[in-house]
Amino acid sequence: MADSAQIIDMTIDELVESVPDGSRFLQASRPRRHPDDGDYQVMIDYILANAGHLNNPVLNQLMTTWNAYPSTATNKRDVIASRSTNAQWDAAFGEGIILAAAVAEDSRVKSDYLQLAPTPRR
Repeated sequence: MADSAQIIDMTIDELVESVPDGSRFLQASRPRRHPDDGDYQVMIDYILANAGHLNNPVLNQLMTTWNAYPSTATNKRDVIASRSTNAQWDAAFGEGIILAAAVAEDSRVKSDYLQLAPTPRR
């Protein structure tokens, strides 16, 4: 895995590639929290906004399942947070793009402490 100085200059794709087995990394590092936690709500927004164009069957299934939950526009995220399961989150965090997105989104909502380029360096 890359050291912290290298991560600053990485893109999301490069961050995904730097973690050889994202699922084992996440199982060891992801704390078990209630999905109502703000960090999970950020990831709910990310998955709903991006699953369609990522061409990832796991994320597409999550988006389809979550969009089927009865909700209104104002409470959709809260409904998903309360109804989503550990199995759903394990599946989501088993995808490398979600690992990278979680790091990038955490940085974004916390004063951009980690600058990641949106596209690979040439």
